[in-house]
Amino acid sequence: MAREKAPTESNWQALLWSGAQAHDQGQCAEAEQYFLAALAEADALRRKDHQAFSAYKLACLYADWARLDDAIRLHQQALSLAESEFGVCALPVAESLTALAGVLCQVNRSAAAEPLLRRAAAISLRAGGRRHTLFVRVLEHLGLWNMTQGQYVQARKRLQRALRLADQVFGPWHAETADCCRSLGYALHARGDLRDAEALYLRALAIDERLFGPGLKQMRTLNLLGALYERQGRYAEAEEQLQRALKIVEGTLGPQHRNYGRILKNLADVCRSQARNVQAEAHLRRALELEENVSPPDMHLVAYMLLRLMRMVRERGDEREAAALWHRCLELHEPLLELDHVDAVPCLTEMARIHEEQGDFASAERLRKRAITIEEAAFGSDSLELARSLQGLGTHYLKQEQFELAEELLRRSLTLMEKHLGPVHPDVSVAVAALGAAFHYQEDFARAETLYRRALAIKEETLGPRNPNLRMLLRNYAMLLRQTDRHAEAELIEAREQELSESG
Repeated sequence: MAREKAPTESNWQALLWSGAQAHDQGQCAEAEQYFLAALAEADALRRKDHQAFSAYKLACLYADWARLDDAIRLHQQALSLAESEFGVCALPVAESLTALAGVLCQVNRSAAAEPLLRRAAAISLRAGGRRHTLFVRVLEHLGLWNMTQGQYVQARKRLQRALRLADQVFGPWHAETADCCRSLGYALHARGDLRDAEALYLRALAIDERLFGPGLKQMRTLNLLGALYERQGRYAEAEEQLQRALKIVEGTLGPQHRNYGRILKNLADVCRSQARNVQAEAHLRRALELEENVSPPDMHLVAYMLLRLMRMVRERGDEREAAALWHRCLELHEPLLELDHVDAVPCLTEMARIHEEQGDFASAERLRKRAITIEEAAFGSDSLELARSLQGLGTHYLKQEQFELAEELLRRSLTLMEKHLGPVHPDVSVAVAALGAAFHYQEDFARAETLYRRALAIKEETLGPRNPNLRMLLRNYAMLLRQTDRHAEAELIEAREQELSESG
C-alpha cells in the first residue's frame, strides 16, 4: 500500500477500489489504510475533487466502524472541499450533506441534521427530479430522521416511498435497495408490525449475502432479525441469528467494539425471555461496559440497560446493588423524563413500577398515562408498543380495584397483542392472564378460569412446561381453585408451582 514517488490518477483509483473491497468485507483497519493512502495521493495530486471523495469514503468507513467523531470530522472536511471545488449546489455536496446528517442522527444531533437533509433534497431534485439516485438516499435518511424524532408514522410513509423508488431506480438486487429494506423494516419493527418487518429484513439479508458476503451490512441485518425473532417468541432462531452476528463482529471489528455490545444486549433479552437470568445478566453487564467505554456513548441505550440490569438484580435479592444502580438510573433518567419521545417510555414505565411498589399510585398512573400519550403520537393507536403500555395501566387499575377501567384497557391490549403476535405467543399469554385476573378479582370465576387455562396452555407451548415464568400464573390458578372448593386440583397446581420455584 506504499504510495509511489510520483502520484498518479490510476494509483489513487486503485487505492480507493482496494479500500472499498476491504470495507465491504468488514475489514475496517485494512480499509482505513487504503483510504488514508488514497487521501494522501489526492493531496499529492492537488486535486480537490479527489481529496473530497477520499475524505468522504473514509468518513463512511468510520461511520460503519462506529468511530462517529472521526466520521463527522471527515464528512465535514469532505463537504468543505466539495463546496469549494464544485459549488454549493452540486451533487457531490448533496452526497456529503446526506452522509453527514446520517451520522449526526446517530449521535443524537438530529436538530442539526434536518437542514442538511432538506438542502440535499433540494439539490437532488434540481439535478434529476424524484427519480434521481441521490434523492432516493436522501428520502431514506429523512425517514430515519423522522424515527429519531419519534415520528414513526411519517417515517413509515417516507421509507415506503424510498423503497418503491429504489426498486425502480436501482433494481431489486442493489445495495441501496437493501438499505431501504432494512430501514423500512426497522420502522415497522419499532411499532410492532413484525411479519412485514421480517420479510424486509430477509430481503435485505439476501441482497447483502449476494453482493458482499459476511460483513458489516449482514451483521446489522442479522442483529435486527435476532431482535425481531425475540419479540415473536422464536427464541432459538433469535439466538442463532445473534450468534451469527457476533461471529462477524469478532472476525471484523473485534469483541471490544460497541456493536458487539449491542448484539449482546439483544442476546440478553433472548435469555431473559426464557428465564435464563444468569446468562442474561452476564450478557447485559458486558454490553453496558462496552457502551459506556465508547465515544460518544448512546446515553439513551445506557439508561435502558441500567434499568434492565437493576430489575434483574432486584429480582435475585441484591438490594444493595439495586439501590446503587437505581441511583445511577435517576441521574441519567432525569433529563429523559422530560422528553416527549419514545426514548423516555422505558424510563417512565420503570419509574411507574417503582412508585407502585412504594404505594404512590397517583404518580405511577401519571407516568403510565404519559407513556401511552407519547406512544400514540409516535406509533398510532394500534401498535404493539402501545399494547404493552395499555396492559401496564390496566394492571395498575386492577390493583386499585377500578375494574371497569382495567378490563377495558386489558381487552384493548390483548386485541393488539393478538393482531401483532398471533394467538400463541408468550406476551399474549401474559395479556390473557391479566384479563383473567380482572375477572378473578370480581369473582367471575368461570371466565377467569377459562382465561387462566388458555394462558397456561400458551406458556407451556411457547416456553415449555418447566419454565420458571409459569410460577405466578400457576399460583393464581391454584388460588382460584381453592376459592371454588376444588382443593385436590389446587394441591396439584401448588405442587407444580413449588417445584418450579425450587428449581428456578
